[in-house]
Amino acid sequence: DALDHCIEMVQKTGLKQTLKLEIDFSPANLGEVKSVDTVARVGEKIQKTPHRSTVFFVCPDGTLSRDDPKQMELIAETAPVVSIKSGTKV
Repeated sequence: DALDHCIEMVQKTGLKQTLKLEIDFSPANLGEVKSVDTVARVGEKIQKTPHRSTVFFVCPDGTLSRDDPKQMELIAETAPVVSIKSGTKV
């Protein structure tokens, strides 16, 4: 069931899915071990949306910022808007 569900979600989402199979082995008896008990667990990790990374810059004081502290700020001056039809400034 879990395998089918993972494959179905890959087809629906286009994202990587994970199926985890974990098997524990332990001695079935005390003394000389002639047999083992096993327990199997199946888990699935379903992604419904893509995980996107975000870049943060480390500031000199150790805080995080979306803006690069080493990047100079650009001063944006607003240019006059000219009407294409009349050629006059708006």
